[in-house]
Amino acid sequence: MSFKTIILLSLTVVLIWSCSEENEVAPQLELTGKWKNVLTQNAGRTEILLDFQADSSFVMTLSHYGLQPNTAPDDLNASLEYPGTLTVTEDRIEFNINEYTYTDYYFETGPETFENRTVFYDNCTYVISGDTLILSYTSYPADAPIAAEQRFLRTE
Repeated sequence: MSFKTIILLSLTVVLIWSCSEENEVAPQLELTGKWKNVLTQNAGRTEILLDFQADSSFVMTLSHYGLQPNTAPDDLNASLEYPGTLTVTEDRIEFNINEYTYTDYYFETGPETFENRTVFYDNCTYVISGDTLILSYTSYPADAPIAAEQRFLRTE
């Protein structure tokens, strides 16, 4: 076999091998974009917006509407912004948040920035199905830890 034939065969094998592998999207790129969840309560609603960036930074914004007495359902009463970074490995997400900013529109105070002492979405795994992001995590109500889930729809 000539040297050219060996090189040509080797190149063909490499091309076939490289084309047959699945090109997986990096987890943080798969999450990139805005995701929204709306929680309704008796007197209003809370919207949670997750805005994930390709550089693993994010902002989680909680907006509370119509929760204060004598406010319309669409009146923004308060908002909290939690900037941070994500650690994403396979199907797991760790939300790293050091501070948050609180603005109270009802009492007209803020914005004020505070140190964050809350763990969000502890032991969190995620699945993306179409335009739905499903976060499964451990929640800590008053009596004992429980498994919890939230669903977010992609908005951008």
